[in-house]
Amino acid sequence: MDLWKFMLLLGGITNIFSGFVTLVWPEVFKIVSHHLGDNNFEGDDFDPRSNLLLGIFSSGVIMAFGGGYLCTYFWDPQNLSLLVLGIVVRCWAFISSLYCFLKKNISLQLFIFIGLEAMLFAIAFTMYVISRWNTLTWN
Repeated sequence: MDLWKFMLLLGGITNIFSGFVTLVWPEVFKIVSHHLGDNNFEGDDFDPRSNLLLGIFSSGVIMAFGGGYLCTYFWDPQNLSLLVLGIVVRCWAFISSLYCFLKKNISLQLFIFIGLEAMLFAIAFTMYVISRWNTLTWN
């Protein structure tokens, strides 16, 4: 199995797991940010579910992306449209976390945990799409 295909499998599993965890245990944001040295999410005034609908929806979207990545990995490796969307979303996660880091709203550790992880998968998915270029339907 090549590295890019492995990243697709890992991305699917990671998304499903992290989406599920944030759905059933939203306080994980406090714990992770505390361990990463970020004080912006500490204290009684931080409520990770300040918008219940947004939290539930976001968790579901994260899991849906994971399911799509696994579907692409196991059954439809030529269908790369979800991966392209995933690349865009992960680039946005990198840009938004970089902005928050530069504005000093999140710590360097949290930026690395969220932003750089997102960029790593965006690069891996981009490399996978490029490696499958000859099998794309529009070629």
